[in-house]
Amino acid sequence: MYQALVNKYTGTVLQFIKGGSDVRFETHEDFMWVTFMNEIDNGCAEADYKFNLGLNEIQKIEHAAPPYDLARRMEYPDVADQLDMLYHDMESGKVPGKDSSNWYSAVKDVKENNPKP
Repeated sequence: MYQALVNKYTGTVLQFIKGGSDVRFETHEDFMWVTFMNEIDNGCAEADYKFNLGLNEIQKIEHAAPPYDLARRMEYPDVADQLDMLYHDMESGKVPGKDSSNWYSAVKDVKENNPKP
C-alpha cells in the first residue's frame, strides 16, 4: 500500500510513500493524500500516474506509441555508422560500385590518410 500526495485541482501525483496513513504528513490545502493499493510498476515514477478527479482514483498514464517515422528515426544507426557500413560492404564486394563510385573513392582516401591507431 502507498500513500500518494496529489494536487487537488490538477490531479498531479507528486509523491508516493510506502505505508499506511501513519506515513502522511501535513500539507498545504491545495494538496490531499490518497491511498493507492496497487504496486508501482517497475521503471515508473510519480509522473507516470495521475489522479482521476471524476473517478476519485489514481490511474497509470498510458502513453501513445510514437508515430512510425519517429520510432524508425530513433532506431536507425547514426548516419556516420551507416556510411561506414556501406563503405565496408563496398570494400568487401557485398555492394557493387567500388570501382566507379566517387563517394567510395573520397571516403577511401580519408580512411587511408587517417588510419586507425
